[in-house]
Amino acid sequence: AKGPTLLTLLRKDALGVVLQEHNGYSESDAADFVEKAFAVWTTSRYKAIPLHFASSVLASLEHIASIRSSAGHPVLIVAITDGNSDPRGVEELSGFFDFCANAETVGISKPDKRVYMHAAKHVMSHPSMQDMLSSYPVGSLTDDRMEDVIGPWWVHIGDDFVKDIVASKSLNMRTIW
Repeated sequence: AKGPTLLTLLRKDALGVVLQEHNGYSESDAADFVEKAFAVWTTSRYKAIPLHFASSVLASLEHIASIRSSAGHPVLIVAITDGNSDPRGVEELSGFFDFCANAETVGISKPDKRVYMHAAKHVMSHPSMQDMLSSYPVGSLTDDRMEDVIGPWWVHIGDDFVKDIVASKSLNMRTIW
């Protein structure tokens, strides 16, 4: 596939079909039920995630969040996901992540560099990045230039060797597998 599977739409459509074709729901009643059911599912999904944390996840995130640049700016923590997940929906993680680029929102999945570039463009617009970018004239940072500028400052942590490590290495990013 050239783009991401739209998991949210797929799940909602499947549930709507089952409700209409096998349970006698009208289209509008099915749509209403689907929205309510999906909200319950999403809430439950995010509540279950902390039950499966590795023992040092929160301590590691706390340490990373405490790091400051030489100008006193905090390290930005960004999530790049292949589906519709967003760690900011998990109560225990919500305070750590500054931004999330997920494949459904961006419209392309890892390892395509466009999902990384989407996140990089967002990061580069953050006020704490302005000191680092001040030597670059406005409009001079094309996608190719951004790789040179932000790549060396970015550490990408991932669990999929090809989608995370190989992809981010191709953008000059440091990696942790």
